[in-house]
Parts: sequence; structure tokens; C-alpha cells
Amino acid sequence: MPKVIFHVDESGRWPMVLSNAESMMKYARAEHVLFEIEILANSEAVRQLTAQAAAQAELTERMEELARSGVRFAGCRNAMRGLNIEPGDLLPLAQTVPSGVVELALRQEEGYAYIRP
Repeated sequence: MPKVIFHVDESGRWPMVLSNAESMMKYARAEHVLFEIEILANSEAVRQLTAQAAAQAELTERMEELARSGVRFAGCRNAMRGLNIEPGDLLPLAQTVPSGVVELALRQEEGYAYIRP
């Protein structure tokens, strides 16, 4: 099963990241292929994983649809601390990881393809 981790570190990149993930899921459905997809947010992009920011950017519905399709969303706790974001501030679909860069390294070690649109 192909495994992919999308890295988003700038809020302005969210629409592109979501479009890329949606395209992969569309391909997966059409070709009957399973993908394992994670979207990791660190730096200031972790803000978009909060309910308020995602709603303002009109991203919530797209994120929820991807999550229903099995896409995992993760936010870097280090970045969250620096931005005064509590885990409870995140959308229910998002989990936290201790360090974004460590998560990226671990996932690549596990065979995930790294994509940063």
C-alpha cells in the first residue's frame, strides 16, 4: 500500500495540500488502490487545524471529508506551544505529535513518501 505524508508549514499552502490529498483519494477510488495518507502541520500552519481558523479559511469541510476517507491529520505540539494552541483547540479530526520534524523523519523511515506542495 502506498504511504504518503504531506508536510504543510505555511497557512497559505493548505488549499494545495488538501487538493493534492483529494486528488490521491479520487485516484484511489477510481483505481481501487488503498493509500495511507497523513497530513502533518507544523510551524504557523498548525493554526489551520483549529476550528476557528479552519472555518475562516473555508477548509473545515474539505478536511472532514478527507478524514472520513481515512486521511490522518497531525499537528506539531512544539509549534502549538509556541503559538499558545492547546490540544483541545484542534478540530476533532486532528491528533498531535510531539515534534513535526521527528514525525516526518519517522514516517520516511517507515517508507512514507514525503510531499511538500
